[in-house]
Amino acid sequence: MPKKTVLIQTDYPTLSTGLSRQGKELALWLHKTGKYKIVYYSCGMPHEHVDFARFPFKVIGALPTNPYEIQQINQMDEGQRRHIAYGGLFIDKVIKEEKPFAHIMINDSWGMDGYWNKPWYNKIHSIPFVTLDSLPFLDNQIEFIKKSKQFYVWANFAEKEANRLGFKHVKTIAGMVSPNSFFRLANSDRLKLRERFSLSPNAFLCGYVFRNQLRKELYPLFKGYVE
Repeated sequence: MPKKTVLIQTDYPTLSTGLSRQGKELALWLHKTGKYKIVYYSCGMPHEHVDFARFPFKVIGALPTNPYEIQQINQMDEGQRRHIAYGGLFIDKVIKEEKPFAHIMINDSWGMDGYWNKPWYNKIHSIPFVTLDSLPFLDNQIEFIKKSKQFYVWANFAEKEANRLGFKHVKTIAGMVSPNSFFRLANSDRLKLRERFSLSPNAFLCGYVFRNQLRKELYPLFKGYVE
C-alpha cells in the first residue's frame, strides 16, 4: 500500500529561523514513523539544488532555476516577489504533482496569502500553522481563519482573540523542540556553571533575544513556565 504524502511548506531546513526548525523537526519526526512520504517545499530556494539530496525526504524549492525567469521576478513589485519567494509560483503545480494527503503550512499569514481561495484548499487536509504576532488581526488574517477548517497558532493570545471573534476551530500548538538539542543539565553541572559566572544557585535566568511581539513577550513566557 503506497504511503500517504504530507507536504510541508516553510523555510529551508538548514536556515537559522524558527520556521525552518519547526519544519525540519516535523519532517524528521514524520519520516521516522515510516508511515508517510514527506515532501518539503522550501521558501526562497531554487526549485532544484544539489544540496537537497542530503535530506532523507524529498525537497523542492519555491523559486525557478532559469536565470531569465529569475530576472523577470526581480523586476516585479515587492508584494509579487514576496509571494513567489514564499511559494506562490509553484504551489499549484506541487499540489497537482505530489497529490498530498495533508498540506502543512508553517509561516506568517502573508506567506500563504490567498491560498484559502485555491480550488484545492480544504479538498485535502489544509493545515495552517501561523505565526500571528499582534492585535488586532489583519483583514486577510481573519479571512484566512474564516476559510480554513482547522487553524493553528503559535501563542495562546491569538487563540483567545480568535475565539472572541467567534472562531472556535483555532488552536494553539507550542513550538516543536528536539530533545537532542535541548535537555536539562545534571544539577551538578548547573551549579558549576552558576559558580563560574558568580550566579546564585536559586537565580531564575531568562535570555531576551527577540522582538517585542505579543507571542514573544516575557510575561506570557513566565506565565507559561509557572503553569
